Amino acid sequence: MYIDFCAVVKRINEEFSVRPLLHGSFGLQRLLREDLSPDDIDVLLPAAFLNGDWPRLLRLMQGEGYTLTDAHEHTFEKGPVKISFGVNDLDGYAGIRLAEALDIEEHGASYTQLNLRQYLAVYQAFSRDRYRRKVKKKHRNDREKIRLIKYALRNQDKMRGAP
Repeated sequence: MYIDFCAVVKRINEEFSVRPLLHGSFGLQRLLREDLSPDDIDVLLPAAFLNGDWPRLLRLMQGEGYTLTDAHEHTFEKGPVKISFGVNDLDGYAGIRLAEALDIEEHGASYTQLNLRQYLAVYQAFSRDRYRRKVKKKHRNDREKIRLIKYALRNQDKMRGAP
């Protein structure tokens, strides 16, 4: 799945000169190095790409062999790989400073990924979100991810010698 993600990101880099943000369970899984069984790969882009530049993004994804399966969620599928696009509004939603996120360059792709503290802020914001609280499975998963992130942060701090 990661190689598929990188191939799409590389095309987005080339076509739009944009660095997408890897988000959601798939991105968190990469940081934790633990299987979180993500349903899809969540990629966040500036709002213009899901508004004015949507036809170009749609053509790019179709050119890569993906089929649009959910127009509302901007979800594409190609075999077992599912990629969903959203608007990058985490700074307002969870108080994330994207300048502190991780810049990743792998397999010819250039993207940004949240660090563990940023993921914690996002999942804590999710846990307060009315919609996600109503969907019990999402809320339960969010709480479990918060627990995993806090555990990873404690271990990270111990490794650095923090009290």
